[in-house]
Amino acid sequence: MTTAATTTLICGLICAGLSAWMLAGASSFTAAVKAFPRNALAAWVVAAIVVFWTARIFKDFPLDKWEYLKAYLPIAAVISFVMLIYFLDELLAPRALGGLFQLAGVPIIEATRWKGTHLLMLGVYVMVVAGMILILSPYRFRHFFEWLYRKPGRATAWGAGLGAYGAALAVISFTALN
Repeated sequence: MTTAATTTLICGLICAGLSAWMLAGASSFTAAVKAFPRNALAAWVVAAIVVFWTARIFKDFPLDKWEYLKAYLPIAAVISFVMLIYFLDELLAPRALGGLFQLAGVPIIEATRWKGTHLLMLGVYVMVVAGMILILSPYRFRHFFEWLYRKPGRATAWGAGLGAYGAALAVISFTALN
């Protein structure tokens, strides 16, 4: 299986898993979504992933005459993490999730750059734009899920659409990308 096929399959399985949780465990999914924006532990974990993943990406950048600064990246990452928690604690979890959405696009695009599918790229770009929105307006996380659960069938349709997208990615990973 190629890297593009494996990456596409992983994305499809994540979408299908979220869809299954949304459809089968609707009450637990709703409770998790409502608690997420103010959950300090979730905020710290996701923010740590984002900060240290960003430091890892910067480590691979060619910095020319500032190459010597790469030795200070771990220290800068720890300082950034502490500053995030101290100064940006309000709705940090949705903001960090937005950063994770943006960073998750990097390996997907790198793996599928030359032999990718338009369906996967569309999902990646939607995810990146959603990440930008969450970083700039974290309250939109709550607004989106309030809108989603306002009408009874809307969340089911959204979950079914996410599952169909995940299934399509899984099928593409086994057929078109091998």
